[in-house]
Amino acid sequence: SEQRFRDFADMAADWFWEQDAEFRFTTMSGGVTNKGGFRIADSLGRKRWELPIEDVDAALWMEHRAQLDRHETFRDFIYRIRTGDGSLHCYSIKGKPVFAADGAFLGYRGTARDITAQMQAEHKVRELNATLEDRVKARTAELEAANQELDAFNYSVSHDLRAPLRSALGFSQALLEDYPQHLDDTGRDYLQRVCAAARRMGELIDAMYNLSKLSRSFLQIRPVDLSAR
Repeated sequence: SEQRFRDFADMAADWFWEQDAEFRFTTMSGGVTNKGGFRIADSLGRKRWELPIEDVDAALWMEHRAQLDRHETFRDFIYRIRTGDGSLHCYSIKGKPVFAADGAFLGYRGTARDITAQMQAEHKVRELNATLEDRVKARTAELEAANQELDAFNYSVSHDLRAPLRSALGFSQALLEDYPQHLDDTGRDYLQRVCAAARRMGELIDAMYNLSKLSRSFLQIRPVDLSAR
């Protein structure tokens, strides 16, 4: 049974630890080093806050030590520690208090996991998200600039192109109305064609203007009868 337990412990991603009533490490699974790359001999007889732990602020330590003093179960306590080869590992630990039959506090036992790779992956994701946000901002600025150019084009179409059309249509209609006696059938036909072409050009300008606005408007979804004429 003991060998079976040891086999499961060796194959597990976690490693196991025990502390006495003074919160000193008494047991840690593994050989010379545990699965987090930390030398077991450097931990035994020491308290967790006596190890070379980094990036844990004083408030978090106080909260953790208060939990231990209250003999509470804890989980997901994360810290980084410098191993013997100088590399920095990130650990996530959890533990529960151990009591004797008479209720006396004996210490803690728990598990720990090396989450260095996970934290590095999350850091890369955050960097990618930040890069993506910058790219989105840049593309948004480009889109806003393109929309401003489109607005300028729409203004040109709406005003600059309409003015000569209004003149051509207005003078043609004036000739038809004010000088009918000076025009033969061919002349009246020519002027009517000019008026029709000017109106058609005005309709095309309106269609171009409406098309330019359509690409920036919200879609209006509604049922359409494709069989209706």
